[in-house]
Amino acid sequence: MKKKLLFFISVGSISLLIYFITCSHHSSSFAFMQNDTIFIKKTLDSAKTLLQNKPDSSILLYNKAIKELETLPSDAKIRHLLASACVDLSTVYLPLSNYDKAKKLRIKALTISGKNDQDIQA
Repeated sequence: MKKKLLFFISVGSISLLIYFITCSHHSSSFAFMQNDTIFIKKTLDSAKTLLQNKPDSSILLYNKAIKELETLPSDAKIRHLLASACVDLSTVYLPLSNYDKAKKLRIKALTISGKNDQDIQA
């Protein structure tokens, strides 16, 4: 009887330990992803504010944000943010008469977004 009780307590303890390790790992990676996304959104906002006065700085920030987004695990929100960044960067190239880069970025945005992202498709 004592052996069975000891066995169930051991199995239960090990199960709880595995559960807590797994949950803490997922929550910390989720928080990390949120922090990355927040940082990237701030970078994109900064790029938008520099658009009129400092287009070269704006291009650098957009490219930095795009590279960071490409390293994150892909989901619908990340793909939308990445596609939006490509569209926004393409609008920087238009007044600079760099139509080829603008066109490539728009095509990239359409490819990334897929058919379900109506904002990017429009």
